[in-house]
Amino acid sequence: MFIDEFIVNLRGNEKYLTADEYFLVQEIYTTYNRESVKPIRIIGAANPYSVYCPFFIGLDVDTRKLKPGAFIVGDNYCVNCFQVPEELKKKILAANSMYQFDDAYRRYAFNGEAVNDANIRIQKFEPRGFKLKMVFKLGRDFISIHSGVSQDKTYKFWCCKHKEDWLSKVSKNRKIIVFNFGDMIDGSVKFSKEMTLTTLSLKQAMNNRQITYNCIDAQYMLEDVYSYL
Repeated sequence: MFIDEFIVNLRGNEKYLTADEYFLVQEIYTTYNRESVKPIRIIGAANPYSVYCPFFIGLDVDTRKLKPGAFIVGDNYCVNCFQVPEELKKKILAANSMYQFDDAYRRYAFNGEAVNDANIRIQKFEPRGFKLKMVFKLGRDFISIHSGVSQDKTYKFWCCKHKEDWLSKVSKNRKIIVFNFGDMIDGSVKFSKEMTLTTLSLKQAMNNRQITYNCIDAQYMLEDVYSYL
């Protein structure tokens, strides 16, 4: 199986089919693989606009290792962060002398940089003095929102992505906010317009870039939540 453009350009108004895109591909793969004499391989190709991708999340790829030129291997995947050799760059330009590359294109297509992730503020651990304020559930994953004031007073919230097993560590008194009925679980509540006052300060902080994140994925997941707030 070959999947082209498996990483989409979210900053270019492209969208993934669904939050469960990886799961849907798993279902297709299972069907085809069952009828195949030999195990089927899936090969994906894309420009590295971002390391946020449903396939990386589903395969539990450590995206912190995805740097230009890297080649990493897991139990059931390998990722080659290919960089275009200088010889190939020259050949492309020789074949079409009118082809001009702006800086962004050069960075992601030739240098293999995740250009969309460049300005995301990463802070791996919860800042001192911050406290858990709310939890959102998106599909099988959770993001927790912690509030406080940073020592340099440049951000007011810290957003952290968690896997499904994290739920057992959350107080049973803590409400889990979901955005569709399919995500509802014990202790969850579906988001409503009446809750917008509660989340107003979070939305304002997103508008003013006053949030840090434990990983790249957390930023994009919170962006999915933004339209509801």
